[in-house]
Amino acid sequence: MPDSFVVYWGDAFGDTRSIVSFNQFILMKKLLLLICFIPVFTASAWQTSPKILDMRERAAVIDGWLEERMETVMPMLMEREGIDMWLIIAREYNEDPVVKTMLPATWLSARRRTILVVYNPGDGKPVEQLAVA
Repeated sequence: MPDSFVVYWGDAFGDTRSIVSFNQFILMKKLLLLICFIPVFTASAWQTSPKILDMRERAAVIDGWLEERMETVMPMLMEREGIDMWLIIAREYNEDPVVKTMLPATWLSARRRTILVVYNPGDGKPVEQLAVA
């Protein structure tokens, strides 16, 4: 096995000759193979990637999650902590981070004064939610 190789390549200024070691030559071969297979890997990953939803579809998904949380998580938390009514009051440009998780997806932020009321009547009845904006 030779210790070094002479590698020829052309560029805009004519032929160029370089002497590289055996390890450099193997590394160059590996990089060339990697560069050849990158389009194959990226094309297969691109074809299997999930569909990106448009804004209306995304809002429907977010609102579905919000409705599920309000129907399942909120009654359990309110009963566990002994809370009958929860008021969340937010001012425009000074929203509490909790408000963003409780608003429908189409509401981008609190209006001048937004008050969210969550009432748990108890006895297994559904939680009532009101928004005053």
